[in-house]
Amino acid sequence: MLLSNPRQTIIVSCRGAATIFGREHNLDELFPTEWHTPISKEKMLYAVVLPKSHHATEIIRSSNVFAVNFPSFDHKDAVIRIRKHLGETLDKFMLAGFTKVECEKIDCPRIAEAVGFLECGVKQIIDVDDNVLFVGEVVDSGVKHDVKRLFFIEGEEYTTTIK
Repeated sequence: MLLSNPRQTIIVSCRGAATIFGREHNLDELFPTEWHTPISKEKMLYAVVLPKSHHATEIIRSSNVFAVNFPSFDHKDAVIRIRKHLGETLDKFMLAGFTKVECEKIDCPRIAEAVGFLECGVKQIIDVDDNVLFVGEVVDSGVKHDVKRLFFIEGEEYTTTIK
């Protein structure tokens, strides 16, 4: 186990063009990650880190928007399912059993069942080795449910907070 774990799991959602098998497709993509953090309160900036090789990275680079969805502990199995599959051949919202809703301030889907959400416009993109750090300015946010959140330990092991 990493000393920095457990870390809260988020699901980044995005919409846009991605190249799949040499052809451009429009996708609504979901990508679970634990690499994220608020980085400023004054302008409310939030950073997420995604692998350079993932379709979500390509989509966010071209669309300049993304949403951060905070899943509850009850969504653990859905997160494991979408973590195992690429979004190029299937609808990850359907695979996870999530309801897709449109963001209010950006052209991007988000997860209706999420504990809370952040809608972000890309402010800065930083390449870091085999990853990309996206700094997003939060343009809308909300907390929908007061429930236990999902925290990643390692592999398929998760935990939650005591409430």
